[in-house]
Amino acid sequence: MSGNLTCKELVALISEYFEGTLTPDVRARFDEHIAGCGNCAGYIAQLRTTIRLVGTLREDDVEIPAREALLGAFRDWKSRAGAGS
Repeated sequence: MSGNLTCKELVALISEYFEGTLTPDVRARFDEHIAGCGNCAGYIAQLRTTIRLVGTLREDDVEIPAREALLGAFRDWKSRAGAGS
């Protein structure tokens, strides 16, 4: 990946961005993109807010049916991810 990032490429890199694992070159291109793209800057701001708010939840804050659905989705996701490796 070289040159300017597209919005689609930025979205594909979002986890690495929040984890701080982008290479310096990719991070510079990522920062350059969000400096000039209001939509992506807004997307990142929304994700930051979501992460902050979800981090304040306690297990008891989530109703049992929703908690079970989330746990099932993550369990399924993890088993699918493991099957592909």
